[in-house]
This record gives sequence, C-alpha cells and structure tokens, in this order.
Amino acid sequence: MEVDKDGMWVEVERGVWMPDLAAIVLARLRQNKPITTNYDTAELGKVLVRQLEEPRNGPTGSLRLSSAGKCQRALAYDYHHYKPNGFVPDESSPIVFAVGDIIEMLMVAALHDATDHINTITISNTGLAQERVCLEIPLSDDRTAKVAGHPDGTMQLPLYRGDLGEFAMVDAILEIKSMSDYGFKRFRQNGLSPEDLYNYQTQAYQMAKTQMTGKEYNWTYVLALGKNVTVKDGIVREDGSWAKASPIVGHWVKGDAIVKDQIVTRLREVIESQSPEEIAKPFKPSTAKATKGQLRFPCDWCSHWKTCWPSAYEEPSSSGFYQKSTKIKLFVGE
Repeated sequence: MEVDKDGMWVEVERGVWMPDLAAIVLARLRQNKPITTNYDTAELGKVLVRQLEEPRNGPTGSLRLSSAGKCQRALAYDYHHYKPNGFVPDESSPIVFAVGDIIEMLMVAALHDATDHINTITISNTGLAQERVCLEIPLSDDRTAKVAGHPDGTMQLPLYRGDLGEFAMVDAILEIKSMSDYGFKRFRQNGLSPEDLYNYQTQAYQMAKTQMTGKEYNWTYVLALGKNVTVKDGIVREDGSWAKASPIVGHWVKGDAIVKDQIVTRLREVIESQSPEEIAKPFKPSTAKATKGQLRFPCDWCSHWKTCWPSAYEEPSSSGFYQKSTKIKLFVGE
C-alpha cells in the first residue's frame, strides 16, 4: 500500500494521513457504469415510504445522541415530557427528510461501490442497516442511564504515520450530511468547529462505540453535500486564483476529550434535573438596533419556544441586499 498525497489520501494531522472518502465518492460519481457491489436498491423505496408512515414528533421523555449538542434546556423539556409548544414541522417535512435520506443512500452506494474491492477499507452498518448504539451516563447515585443513537455507518480503514513510515488499521464512524449554503461554506473551509452540533453528535457516537466494543473509536468522517452548490459555483483563493466549487466535501473529525466530557455532564444534568426551569436559558434576545428583541437559531426552530419564552411572538421580516427574502422571525414581547 502506498500513500498518494495528491490523490485519495488527506493529511488529518501533521504527518498523519487517512483516506479521502469525499474524493473517492466524487470519483465514483463521475463514472456512469453498472454498480458492482451487492447493494439493495429496494432500500430507496423503503426510505421514501418511511417518511409517510413514521410519526413526525418522537416520544417525549427520551434523549438521543444526535441531540447531544442541542440547547440543554430544550433537552430538559423533551426529557420531562413537555408537549411541543413552538416550532412545528409542516407538510414539506417528509419531502425534505426524504431528500436527505436519498442523498445519504446515494452517497453510501457510491462509497460502497468504490471501496468494496479495497480489502483495507471496510464500511458497514449503513442505510437501513444502521446500528443502534448506546452511551452509558454515570449518575450521582451510582446508577447509570443509557442514551441511544444511530450513526450513519461504521468503518475500519488504514491510517498512515509518515514519521514512522507505518500503517495502522483504525475503527471510525461515518456521518453523511446535507447542509445549507451557510453551513456548507463554513464546513468546506474549516470542517466542524468544536461548538458545532454535528461535532457533539460525532463525539457522542465515538464514545458509545468505544464503550460498547472496547475498541478505540477516535475518528469520524463527515461527508457533506452542499444543497445549494451548482455547477456554476466557484471558489476564489487568497492569491486570486479560482477553482470550481465541489458539491461534496469531507473532513476527518478527531475525538475531543473536552467535548466528550461536556456531553456526559450535559446529559447527566438533564437526567438528574427535577424541572427544565432548573436549567438557565442559554440564549438571549438580540440587542442590536436592526434586530432588537429577536430570538435567533436555535430558539426560533425550537419546539418549546412558547413554553420557554411565553411573551415571544412570530412575525414576517424581510432581509437581504442583492436578493431580499421574507422569513418568519421570532421576537420577545414586552
């Protein structure tokens, strides 16, 4: 095995290289040929039907690893069985979620088809075969609580240490996301920031798999599609040169002990709380002149904002310079 530093490998740390899965997926998508891997195309139909059949609101009283970075007070509302009283998904939600599922299934199919013949890369627990993982949270009275989640996949693949000239096989998590224009541009340039909700999710899955298997899961590959990237989008570099903007970007995310400790602490505090009111509101209304009183993300997308902010109200507001848009914004009343 060799490391082609101009091809399908990417430097994840100084002198440490891992496979560039986004480059592998893009290479497969450029090819129009019959799929050779053992892939069940019926899963695509099952995913679409699922969005019409499954309840839109999950059960109250539960916590999920995918929400590990969510507002702690919102988590407490869910955990203490508060009924949703705020943002409610509308009729477009099944379509939006189905599109996200199809994107995931297509990229998974391309990734499998491109790597199943490579004996050093094993990808499993994808699509409808996703694995349920559980993270044990130690409580102060010597009990433990379990919080579950479903990673998009698990992997075993090589890591190359240039200083030692050695390869090692590592276990890792796979996550596939479709991102808005703003989020995708940030991710394309810098990857996930420590405070990003997706970062908390990936770190939580790493902990759960490490607990369950005794193996070290310390890496996650986040493969993202920019939903608004077109064939005419470009990137202008600092030196004035430019390149076509790729619609698919990936970054390796290493385990972060600080974030993992925060996850355990945040979930434990929610589980041991007697009421959501014990947890302070982490977000405040804007004090800027142009947006005074506005509650922004994540408050305006929270299913409990009417309970958390009883005096808040919604109203349409226009913004933008070159292209104006009107969105329903959330404001705090007197």
